[in-house]
Amino acid sequence: MIEQLSFTVRFPPTDHYPLGRAFDRTFDFSKGMTAITGPNENGKTLTLEMIEFLLFGSAALRGAAADYKHLKASGLITIRGHRYSISRTVKNAALASDHNGETLAVGTKPVNARILQILGYGLDVFRVANVANQGDAERLSKMKPTERKAMVDRLIGADAIEEIARWCGEQALGVSREIAGLESGLGAEPVRPVKPEGYQPADELRKEIANLRTMRETIVQGEAFLANEPVVPVVGPALTEVPLATLEKADQILGLRTYDFDLAEAEAGYVAYDQWCSRQRFVERYFPQPTVTQDQVDQQNRRNGLARDRQRLRQSPEIVCPCGKPFTTADAEIARIEAELAGIPQLEGYAQPDLDREEKAIRTWSLESVRVEWERLKDVPAVPRPSRELSEAKGAVHVSEVAAALKELGLAGRSREDVQALATQVRQRDALLAAQAEAQARLTTWAVQARATRAALSLARRGAPPGRLEAAEQLLTAVSVYDTQQAAYERAFTDWAQGRDRLTDLRREEDSWRQGKMALNEVRQETKTYLAPALSRVASHMLSQMTGGARGRIAVDEDFEIQVDGQPLNTLSGSGKVCANLAVRLGLGRILTNGVFPVFMGDEMDASMDADRAGHLHDALTALDGKLHQILVITHKTPVCPRVIKLEN
Repeated sequence: MIEQLSFTVRFPPTDHYPLGRAFDRTFDFSKGMTAITGPNENGKTLTLEMIEFLLFGSAALRGAAADYKHLKASGLITIRGHRYSISRTVKNAALASDHNGETLAVGTKPVNARILQILGYGLDVFRVANVANQGDAERLSKMKPTERKAMVDRLIGADAIEEIARWCGEQALGVSREIAGLESGLGAEPVRPVKPEGYQPADELRKEIANLRTMRETIVQGEAFLANEPVVPVVGPALTEVPLATLEKADQILGLRTYDFDLAEAEAGYVAYDQWCSRQRFVERYFPQPTVTQDQVDQQNRRNGLARDRQRLRQSPEIVCPCGKPFTTADAEIARIEAELAGIPQLEGYAQPDLDREEKAIRTWSLESVRVEWERLKDVPAVPRPSRELSEAKGAVHVSEVAAALKELGLAGRSREDVQALATQVRQRDALLAAQAEAQARLTTWAVQARATRAALSLARRGAPPGRLEAAEQLLTAVSVYDTQQAAYERAFTDWAQGRDRLTDLRREEDSWRQGKMALNEVRQETKTYLAPALSRVASHMLSQMTGGARGRIAVDEDFEIQVDGQPLNTLSGSGKVCANLAVRLGLGRILTNGVFPVFMGDEMDASMDADRAGHLHDALTALDGKLHQILVITHKTPVCPRVIKLEN
């Protein structure tokens, strides 16, 4: 039942409505029959369209969704006795229970799916059983018989029953194939293995074997211990009476560096050689000695200077006297220089470099220190370099001191190799004596342990007789094999028993699926067998009321072929065809959908009828009050209804 409807929508401009059109309506509906009237193009058909939009979304709109600007609708609708609050736009939707306010679905697709689940059928069935839109009264007659049959099957659930029956058959086939596979793979019952003679649990055998191996190890170790009695070595007499410490000291003395020359004589030779080297260095540095005096050098330097001046003056230009005699301006100076040169004696054989060398030697040998040093060194004789180096004696001792020390130790004349050989022999004998003492101590300890070992050997031999360990190990191998086989047998038997039980269950399941398929087919057939006669009776009664008795018999068979008074439905014409369509559609609604949504809406169903036929249709619909909870009709004729909603411009 539709209790409340509110919607707002704006349509784009058209040639007839340049500014477009907008609708903002709210309706409160009640039970029974309600007529909606008013001028054309005033939104009457839009009201029924919005009810369909509220239930089924954009699929119910007559035009493209983009043309319905700002479309928003909401309402309260009762389905199967439960009230639901629905709100929608073109792109969104929400569904809630009006009883407790619980949100049941949000979003267009979730809400569509939930309403389909609540109703049990979709828009195609709704437009046959619950609504006759304008110009769509003859929907049934325009449908092919197969389409009508499919629609009714969906409405009564026959297609679902058929699908479930088919699924039951497929399940039965699958189970039968599983049975065949299980039978071929099940095989014979597994054979139980034979328990070995003397069987003991493996853990007990392992403990016994561990004890036997311990005793065997005790026997092996004890016999090996008794077979290895310590041997005390025999030490012979000493090869020398010289103590090891004395030999080691003699080895250290013989290892010292030595020299074998007279150190004082060598030192005196190096002193004389050093004095001779000093004289040689002095001569190289200060010789030769001067051969002339400083006065002689000064006079010769003066003479050489005057000679250079005279030579320079002689290069002055000549002047001729009026008397015809040539002369220079330097003649007088030249004469003076030559007079002075005549008074200075000539030092023969000394050029200027010789004079410079003599002057340097005179300055050197005029020093007191040079003269004193030469007085000290001039008589030093030439001495060759000594053949012995003093470094040979540094940190070394004279061979005579080594010989004296060896004599004092009682090892005079011994070489270092002899001393080291004697020390090695003494060390070896000391080691043998220590080993002898240690072996004697071990022998004493061994004798004490040997008595305890013999007692333990006696006990072990009694506890682990020969062959017992091998027999226990063989039995453990047999037991392990048996346990493995037994475990495999138990798993195999469990699997086999489960397979056997599974096979029994599968045979029962296969039978159940086949029985279910048969039962569903029977239900489907009984439902359709009941539907056709019931629909025929209800539709015939409705047709008689609508036509005032002019037509009165509708026959619907199981394939939904419809005949009216023996004539196929699609061959009728005029208002009779409209009435027959409406009668069958109302009958479907009463029989199949009244328990779900007992509502019928009609849009100008009487448009093609005369006043008499329209009156009969109105009476027939009025008679449905109480059988249908709600009837909404749109009409231009003057209705006689308890409730009329008149839409104004």
